[in-house]
Amino acid sequence: MFVGHTHVPLVFTERGGIEAMVPSEGNRISYEGARLIYNPGAVGQPRDGDPRAAYSIVDASSNSIGQYRVEYNVQEARADIIEAGLPRILGDRLTLGC
Repeated sequence: MFVGHTHVPLVFTERGGIEAMVPSEGNRISYEGARLIYNPGAVGQPRDGDPRAAYSIVDASSNSIGQYRVEYNVQEARADIIEAGLPRILGDRLTLGC
């Protein structure tokens, strides 16, 4: 199951016992034989200290999920948020990732 809205990458797996981990960039997590709850993190408004956009790619052929990050123009996004009249903290947070 994939979830979101927590703004923090986190994976719960169950293979007999329950394990929680923060997925690392470039890591592949196998879901074969496991129940899985996967949150790839946030494309905007991250809360894990990394302002880059976080995303995942599922590879059904290897039963695994890869975790990735990509740079984007944070200052432009911040300016757009402020210009739209949204709370300034939403723009400022982008630069810090928290």
